[in-house]
Amino acid sequence: MTELQQKTYKRYMEKSGDTMLALSSEGSFMYEDEADRAWAQYYISDDILFIQGAYCEKNIKRHYNILKSIGRDHDCSRLQFITDRNPKAFERRFGAKTIMYKMEYEV
Repeated sequence: MTELQQKTYKRYMEKSGDTMLALSSEGSFMYEDEADRAWAQYYISDDILFIQGAYCEKNIKRHYNILKSIGRDHDCSRLQFITDRNPKAFERRFGAKTIMYKMEYEV
C-alpha cells in the first residue's frame, strides 16, 4: 500500500463501500496526485486500461482526463472499471456505459 493510499484508506472504504482495497500487484501501475489526494491503480491488457481501484477527494474530472491520457499514451481505446455504486452517475458525468453485470450467490 502506498503512503497516499494509507492516508486515504479509511475515507476510501467509507465512500466506496468496499470491504477490501486491492494492493499493487505485478503488472499493475499506480497514478497518484498528493495535492488532490487522488490515486488510481490500473493495469493494461490489449487495448483496455482497467482501473482496479481509485480514490479522489477533489478535481475528479481532471483525474479522469489524466487516466484517459495515460490510456491514449498506451494505445488503449477504452477505460474499464467495476463499481458498487449506481452506474447512472458515471454514465451522466463521464459518458461511461454499462457493459455487463456482476452476479453473485451464496454457497
